[in-house]
Amino acid sequence: MIKYMKPLKMFQETLKRTIDMPQSVFIGFNVTDKNVSLAVSDYCYLRARALCVLPRDQTLLDNLVSKVQDCGFDLEGIIVAGKYHDSPPMNIHNLIHDLCKKGKFQSLKYACYTDNVTSPNAKSAKSQYLELGWKDSIDISLVVHMLQANLDVFNTLVERHKK
Repeated sequence: MIKYMKPLKMFQETLKRTIDMPQSVFIGFNVTDKNVSLAVSDYCYLRARALCVLPRDQTLLDNLVSKVQDCGFDLEGIIVAGKYHDSPPMNIHNLIHDLCKKGKFQSLKYACYTDNVTSPNAKSAKSQYLELGWKDSIDISLVVHMLQANLDVFNTLVERHKK
């Protein structure tokens, strides 16, 4: 069962996990005009790390399935961010449904942002990276920062839940 959730609700659902459940991770996608960047959390939901940058072409779905399956843990959920400039937008909901169908993922939660979930300072940094030809570096950096920001919110909720 594929379930779209608002980010806060997804994290609240994650709090219901029990210790006897298998370890799982969150994966972050950042969708741009030409690429989809991926980041993955650790199984404790404390840190995000870069995974890869994939081109938005006909191999995207196969590559996404492969990367998600190769992460080595069960998938707790996917957090997607996207901002489009030149090309037509990708339907994130269709992408997630196709990913689950092709990868045979059962019971997956996902959340979407249709605007940038980054610092306003990222725009000036991005233009500097683009001048140097480091487009993939900034894309992967943005997805790591987006996923890390979400993990930080999640951990804040965990601390509040303990009190």
